[in-house]
Amino acid sequence: MKLTGPSAWTDAVFRQLQQDEPDLTSLSDLSGLTEPRLVGDILILPIDGFGMGQSHSNSTNDGSIPEEAFVQHKFRGSWRHEKRLN
Repeated sequence: MKLTGPSAWTDAVFRQLQQDEPDLTSLSDLSGLTEPRLVGDILILPIDGFGMGQSHSNSTNDGSIPEEAFVQHKFRGSWRHEKRLN
């Protein structure tokens, strides 16, 4: 998981963000956003933008759909169980 997957993706994106904004020192600098934040040409959304309905991360999880929500990610990992084509 260190060469591929979500951790490697996060690290690569964060390094790119640091090129545009060197004052970013850790991911916590971008955690808990209440408003979108523009870093270079990348718009970072608060958790409800793409992560509403989770039982963590302080996202809206009461069955309502917040105004900030663009989509609801179901986090089901369905790709893990799909049959692979040979």
